Amino acid sequence: DGMLGCAVVDSSNGLILAREVRDEEGLDLDLAAAASTQALKAHKAAAFSMGLADPIEEVMTSAGSRHQIMRQLSRYPDLFLFVLLDRHRTNLALARYKLMEVEREMV
Repeated sequence: DGMLGCAVVDSSNGLILAREVRDEEGLDLDLAAAASTQALKAHKAAAFSMGLADPIEEVMTSAGSRHQIMRQLSRYPDLFLFVLLDRHRTNLALARYKLMEVEREMV
């Protein structure tokens, strides 16, 4: 409950490979995915510059009435899951758990 849209995104160029949108009003999923690609790249660069050996698994941001989660796919490192959530209708912990389940089920 509370998911506005989700996508599988190519992290090399920000293009959406698959998507589901539940509320199209005021939602530009292509723009959000492209911007999230840049944010994920920045987090990876920061982790590298700090000498962190482990890869980035997940990045979450919140702004206004929305949460965004970017979850890197361990089996497909060039792809990530992107989900846009309504902050007032979402259980963030449950959403994160569901994303981990989706990642495990992807072949």
